[in-house]
Amino acid sequence: MFGDLITLDGVTDGTYRIETISGSVYLLDLNRRVFTRTPLDDPELTLRRDRKEVRLLELVDCTIGRRMLLIIDLRVDDVLYTTRDTTPVVAIHKLADGETD
Repeated sequence: MFGDLITLDGVTDGTYRIETISGSVYLLDLNRRVFTRTPLDDPELTLRRDRKEVRLLELVDCTIGRRMLLIIDLRVDDVLYTTRDTTPVVAIHKLADGETD
């Protein structure tokens, strides 16, 4: 289960479906610089802003077998940015224009 790509290193545009080993799915839109995380239905795996669009400041790493690392803006007062570190990525799929899943 590798999907279409091995890494997003050097990629600056497009929309992608990223799957992690925990079962979470990230819809990452590099054109609009936003992402949405959908976890498995497990309260212990819930993160702030799940299922809501979050502003992406930087995609640091997204490679199969490694943790995805994002720098994000959660729009919290007096917090310029935070990091999101996922469980290892198991699949990266490029989505067609307008495709959301």
